[in-house]
Amino acid sequence: MTTLQKILVPTDFSPESINGLAMAVGLAQKTGAKIYLLHVIDIPMPKDIDEVEITHLDLMTEKDLLSPEKIYLMKLLKETKSKINELKKQFAHANISDHVSFDRIVHQINYFAEKYQIDMIVMGSKGTNQTDNVLLGSNAEKVIRTAKVPVMTVKQAIKEVSLKNICFASDFKDVPKIAILTLSHLQEIFDAKIHLVKIITPANFEISSITRQQIKKFANSCLLENYTINFYNYYTEYEGILCFADEIKADIICMTTRGNTGLVRVLMGSIAEDVANHSDLPVLTFNEFD
Repeated sequence: MTTLQKILVPTDFSPESINGLAMAVGLAQKTGAKIYLLHVIDIPMPKDIDEVEITHLDLMTEKDLLSPEKIYLMKLLKETKSKINELKKQFAHANISDHVSFDRIVHQINYFAEKYQIDMIVMGSKGTNQTDNVLLGSNAEKVIRTAKVPVMTVKQAIKEVSLKNICFASDFKDVPKIAILTLSHLQEIFDAKIHLVKIITPANFEISSITRQQIKKFANSCLLENYTINFYNYYTEYEGILCFADEIKADIICMTTRGNTGLVRVLMGSIAEDVANHSDLPVLTFNEFD
């Protein structure tokens, strides 16, 4: 069974990204995971500065530096580190290491996740109703689409992390192993019930007995316990997932998506992104790549 040992939390210091950090801290309290707090400065890394030098630039003074570019970066890093330290004070009990990097946000998040063998990315999101987003919105969607590890998006403030009702939406054909292992781990640590659901739309109608048999076969193959089998009729898949999750009072929505292309394999990437954008619940997505 997979366990959460390393959680990556990108932050832009917005309230939403702090909500993501609070969720990660709650998960870490249950699993003993270490949190990697990452702030990406969305400007190219200067060619005359290497990674070792950049980590110590905030400790230098203007007299130590010869170029205006380095002086600007020094001031920017000092300001950033100050914000990070203030943020860490809010979660002083958690095991948090902080990191600052330059370049494109999504690229750096995925690079960092691979470099440090991250088990899960947890990030705040404003969804589609806000326009002044940096990490959030379109970048969150891109991370969902491209990350090779599970991605959890969080919108609401988290007082206590309690995931007792887990909604897992899929077509139950080719579910990635990481999804099964992570669901089982979350169920174990939160003593949760998993609600397996397939959304039936006018475009993909099928006989109820066949759907039930398919979901039952999946549950048996995964050795799941404490679960329910559900098929839910609605006009669209993403709206059906949202309505079903609301009816069962889910604490989190989990779903699988096809990486990179956004084409259907388990559920289309666009559906996962729609759910993440429109749900007020935390949404956990799992990619399967070619």
